[in-house]
Amino acid sequence: MKTGKELSNKPITGLSPETIYNIDVLASGNGRIDNDKTFDDKIVLLGRNYISKDDRGFARFILDKNSYNIDLKTLSYKPDLSTFVPKLSADGGVENGYYLQTKDVYFMSDGSVGILSEKFKPAGQYNAPKTTDLVYINTDKDFKVKDVQVFEKEKSRWVNSDYLFSQYLNDGKDVVFFYRDYQKDQVTKEKNGTFSLIRLLMENSSRKSFLFPRKIIMW
Repeated sequence: MKTGKELSNKPITGLSPETIYNIDVLASGNGRIDNDKTFDDKIVLLGRNYISKDDRGFARFILDKNSYNIDLKTLSYKPDLSTFVPKLSADGGVENGYYLQTKDVYFMSDGSVGILSEKFKPAGQYNAPKTTDLVYINTDKDFKVKDVQVFEKEKSRWVNSDYLFSQYLNDGKDVVFFYRDYQKDQVTKEKNGTFSLIRLLMENSSRKSFLFPRKIIMW
């Protein structure tokens, strides 16, 4: 085995030591999210942005594979995202004990990143864990918030997430993700049994596509 040749020795500066040290890790709940993607010309990572050791949003890291230059950008919960998500606080809290829990991230070839979060309230001494709406954050190539879409769903109890899975489509130009939405209504309650209804809706745009199981109705 030969000793590797050093190709670059440039210091990484501009962000807090905690942010840079943890840039290759994106933890959420009890697990870790795949937070990097390699393209022909660059490597992109998404991590937390820590200020005074507190989570204050996201940090994007791009390494140019040709020049070895590094581009670092941050996106804060407040004010960057709070413009789009009412009541969002500087630490990612939303309201009534819920906070945005990151579920998955999506990398596009131009450097833009999609971030999927779910409103989650952890269990307390007398309360079960709960989840509500999904929140999709769409950024541009400069890691600025382009738009935020909120997918409303029924509140779920005793579960840590209704998000299921996702995958890239069309050579990485589009994304599809799935989630559960349990709905209880009067019709369901009057049934003496259990049934499921799954409705699939597709939304198309020039940038991304989403496919959602919108309702799973159970008694």
